[in-house]
Amino acid sequence: MRSTRIATGATAAVAALVAAQLTAVSPAAGAAPIGYASIYSARDHVNELRMACDVPLPVHGGGGRGHTRSDFDGDLSEDIVSFGTNEVTGNRLVVVRLTGQRCVFYGPAVKDSIEAVATGDLDHDGFDDLVLGMPGHAAGAGAVWVVPGFQAGLNISFSTYWEQNTEGVPGGGNAGDRFGAALALGDITGDGYADLAIGAPGETSGAYPGEGAVTVLYGSATGLTVTGAQRFHTGLASVPGAPAGPDENFGRALAIGDVTGDGNGDLAIGSAVGGGNVLLLPGTDDGLVTTGADVVTGTELSSANVVVHGFGTQLTVADVTGDGLAEVIAGTPDSDVKGKAAAGAVVVLEGRPGGIAAASRQLLGQGSAPGIPGTPTAGDRFGAAVATGEINGTAPFDLAIGAPGEDVSTHADGGVVAIVPGAAVLGAGSTQLSLSSIGLTNQTDGRFGQWLTVIDRWHDNNQGDLIVGHPGATGGTLPQNGALYIFQGVPGGQQFGEQTPAHYVQTPTDVILGSFGRP
Repeated sequence: MRSTRIATGATAAVAALVAAQLTAVSPAAGAAPIGYASIYSARDHVNELRMACDVPLPVHGGGGRGHTRSDFDGDLSEDIVSFGTNEVTGNRLVVVRLTGQRCVFYGPAVKDSIEAVATGDLDHDGFDDLVLGMPGHAAGAGAVWVVPGFQAGLNISFSTYWEQNTEGVPGGGNAGDRFGAALALGDITGDGYADLAIGAPGETSGAYPGEGAVTVLYGSATGLTVTGAQRFHTGLASVPGAPAGPDENFGRALAIGDVTGDGNGDLAIGSAVGGGNVLLLPGTDDGLVTTGADVVTGTELSSANVVVHGFGTQLTVADVTGDGLAEVIAGTPDSDVKGKAAAGAVVVLEGRPGGIAAASRQLLGQGSAPGIPGTPTAGDRFGAAVATGEINGTAPFDLAIGAPGEDVSTHADGGVVAIVPGAAVLGAGSTQLSLSSIGLTNQTDGRFGQWLTVIDRWHDNNQGDLIVGHPGATGGTLPQNGALYIFQGVPGGQQFGEQTPAHYVQTPTDVILGSFGRP
């Protein structure tokens, strides 16, 4: 599965990579030096992934702590993985901020947009790995790249390329499958290796086009493997929830976590049926099973104040109620709250030994859950981004929820972020972040909070640090270059740490970074 590798400069001249380091190339006049490399798939030497970094990476330690999600270089500080747009081609790309360095990953054309990312340690070597989904590749058949972490960062020279036509991967690739549109990493079998779930929501798996499918590949000491690979779709008699018709989009969102409390990661799968739904497949030591699977539909979740729309379009799994069982958390920014269209809400399906159920849920929205700041207004899109982590310094995990469509003062779509402390009943003690709350000026159409993540950036005793995307931020060479705002976690809250504007990220001549911090 190893891929052929090359290094190239801005003029696309081919040279060899030396060991695992990127080769520095001569930049254009006045530009900062960058390392630039690309890699082709071994089977056909056609499929390409490109990488550009500010400078060659320093060498760090011998591995991380084993429970991180995005510490690629093993320096005990988790690295930031965020999205942007290549304004040259229009495709979506990924920016990784390691300690003291920024790298850009991208495809050569608009069809090679990176639409999904997952991070975790597939081979349990102490260095987390980066998984990139390109669902538009090869006429929309889709593909996935795995870039391994190592002592000097992300090792593109040993990246592997996966598609449904890869030997041993279940199914077969066809135009429009969109394999790689959703990704999730987590330990399903409890063996210490992260396992990868890959959504192909455009797949014609049974009777209907766009029914969708999910492929699961398992981690091992040698990395991702086809041994024990599984494939699920609702055309299978053992999978609950019969297809309702075309465009079910099973696998449009994925998340892995221990919802049932048995020590194995369970897989949550989103689809478009029934106003949106979520299927939970239980994990075992031998992989996922359909026995005991649960389905919850969006139509079961609405209340007097909240009409749920778009359930199952985005998912995360974390214990936010403090009972030791992870919750399935779904942002539904298109939901109506108190009659306000797209005010937005977040659905929290509580973890239980028996799985998930509509009756065991909490609905969070501005003004609809006691303690959450704000008043629901049409177009706020509360829940457009949801991240979890130990933000306030104590267990359980807290929720960060973005409302990028909220108007702040006179600034339309300035955007805010709600911090909801973890608790058995969510909402009490919630606070709100915006640019004005840290003494900065809000921006019209800035969409602060459209993308969020929580990581241990500063390696301060697992205190979670909040990263907020601001894709509409002005500055640099474009009207909306975008920026990231990094809030350092301290016991009892967050304090503003630093900002990374798009123009701080060195890019090659075929990339102009815009909308930095977008989802």
